Amino acid sequence: MVRKTILLREDRNMIRILQDIDIAVFQKKPLILYGYGKWGKNCLRYLHSRGIEVAAICDQKYQDYKEAYANMTFISPDQLKDKKDVTILIALEKFNDILLWLKEFTEQIFIFYNDTHVVYQIEADCKILGCKTNQELQALLKEKEKIALVGTLKHREDFKYIFPDIKIDLEYEDGDDISDDFDLVILGEGGRVSKNAYIGSVVEASDLFTLLTGEWSDNIKPYVMMLQTYFAPMVDQPFCGRPFTNAVINSNCEFHFCCGDWSLGIQNILKQPNLQSIWESIEAKIYRLSIINRTYCFCKWERCVYCQTNPEKSENLSRYGGTVKQMPDSLEIGIDKTCNLFCRSCRDCVIVEKGRRKDNIEKAKDIIEASVWLEKCKTLLLGGQGEVFFSPVYRDLMYPENGRRETLDLRTNGVLLTEEEFDKLREVYHTLKIIVSVDAAAKSTYDKLRRSNDIRAWEKLTENLKMLSAKRAGGMLELFQINMCVQKENYAEIPDFIDMGEALGVDKIYLTPIRNWGTYSEEEFREISIFTENKRLKPEVKNVIDRLGKENRKTQIEIAF
Repeated sequence: MVRKTILLREDRNMIRILQDIDIAVFQKKPLILYGYGKWGKNCLRYLHSRGIEVAAICDQKYQDYKEAYANMTFISPDQLKDKKDVTILIALEKFNDILLWLKEFTEQIFIFYNDTHVVYQIEADCKILGCKTNQELQALLKEKEKIALVGTLKHREDFKYIFPDIKIDLEYEDGDDISDDFDLVILGEGGRVSKNAYIGSVVEASDLFTLLTGEWSDNIKPYVMMLQTYFAPMVDQPFCGRPFTNAVINSNCEFHFCCGDWSLGIQNILKQPNLQSIWESIEAKIYRLSIINRTYCFCKWERCVYCQTNPEKSENLSRYGGTVKQMPDSLEIGIDKTCNLFCRSCRDCVIVEKGRRKDNIEKAKDIIEASVWLEKCKTLLLGGQGEVFFSPVYRDLMYPENGRRETLDLRTNGVLLTEEEFDKLREVYHTLKIIVSVDAAAKSTYDKLRRSNDIRAWEKLTENLKMLSAKRAGGMLELFQINMCVQKENYAEIPDFIDMGEALGVDKIYLTPIRNWGTYSEEEFREISIFTENKRLKPEVKNVIDRLGKENRKTQIEIAF
């Protein structure tokens, strides 16, 4: 029997930190941990630190783990179905599909969030104010003539931001003195009601999230997001305007507001093929709330270049100062990994998308083209995953059949960016910005790092860089930037790379550390990384960077480490 599942708290605090959760919760029934990736391993470590016993671990790769970890019990998802009267703790980043499957045969599930060590409890068949659905609850709230909202300022404002249609008559920091004049009292965190003073209906704001942010038989994500930002502590970060003005679609066809490395994906455009609907969705609204209330729950702000670079330039807006654009000013598309190079830091061979991946990318392209965003956004940013001039998908997005566009911000390896291609772009776009990934100042280093089947790749690149230099000098290019992914093989060339950039007249030289995208073993990456194990620059790299600080350079140099 399929059960409708929503989150249900044991007491007023619906969010639990794993280190503080009552062990008895996990001792009532045998505990099954679902997932044994990075999150699962972290979760198991915390469980063991609390003395919580795990009866078995369920994972798709259970056979592999069985051989590697003989001291633990691993079962398959099919075997899990046969387990009766158990508690399940999910330790997966993308748990929605698993949750829908699990709820068919169990009544109690927990979700573990690795980043914050938060556990959410799920049980079956809840009612809120006697209502089981969003529609019933909305209708009931409209019938209430006078509603009080009680709790801390942060929680009251969070609630009103997400549910502006609920008419709040009065707010209280502490509700002990609420009279019987109200039809309903909504309690936020820190809110209390004296039973002697008020005998009417009382509901937790966090309970209302279960139904008011969506139908959880299909999708529990908005509710989990809402709880995260509602209860999370505020952090000392400047306001970030990107979720109010920017949209990013990555190679997994996920919709983000920023780089997927440090931001949560809102939805997948293949599942919700309407960009405007995603932009206006409840998930998007909750994401923006996390910026407004300064919890930054869905950002890894400590890694984000926008938060960490020149934070004093961020807008200082009031709590409700963020204005959401009708559609994004900037649309960033990086859906295709097709590339003419196979750089060691990125991939092991030339990638040309095919099969199911190709079909999905074509569908994503059609969805993007069906919107009006390509024509109406102020800036279109293309690339970052593959090569825009090698990918038919990117070329279709880059060159419209008719009309002109505002600004194109291009990420390219530069090998195929000829003068003919540049002139074609000039016919379409009023403004061009071009960033070229180079990674070397010498052919030998380039050939080693930026691998290609074209033996003249370096020569073609240098010719095209000179062409771009001339275009920039002639005012036909607004921004010309070159990038270096700094690693063991090229850090010594940083001064020469800067000399090369200044000779080309670039506007900016950008140095970023190499990261492991899965092409290196841990041992290999430690060898080529510019950082030690305690995340400090290796001495030889630090010497080069320190010398740069003593030089007077006319070109802007940004070092992202």
